[in-house]
Amino acid sequence: MVNKQHVAITVIALFVIIGVSSAYFLLTVSSKTSATSDSNMNIVNNSNSSNISGNEVTVTIQNGTFNPVNLTVKAGTNVTWINKDSSIEPMVTGNGFMSPSLTNGQSFSYIFNQAGSYPYYDMNHPYNKTLTGNIIVQ
Repeated sequence: MVNKQHVAITVIALFVIIGVSSAYFLLTVSSKTSATSDSNMNIVNNSNSSNISGNEVTVTIQNGTFNPVNLTVKAGTNVTWINKDSSIEPMVTGNGFMSPSLTNGQSFSYIFNQAGSYPYYDMNHPYNKTLTGNIIVQ
């Protein structure tokens, strides 16, 4: 026979485990985004971004995909994602950076200062495999 006290303890233990797991996840995401300095990020509310030669590159979000998907850039390059898709509100995230949800016409910029590979994806639609990409910084 199951004792009501045992059931209550089990339910409380489950809530504690779920709460600790959620807190850990939120702290992990928060520490990754707060580790990025504000000087490396910029959110812009206009749709007039374009590719500029040199240290600026634009990734367009349209028809449920990133374009271009893969980039190779030099350290110090400013990459801007601009949402030109009215059907989705992506949240671009990768190692060390995360945008807010981007409505149509909004953009997000990040300066890649260190060499490495930076895979990124849309956090709001993690199962949409067309909303993934990679930036290689040389």
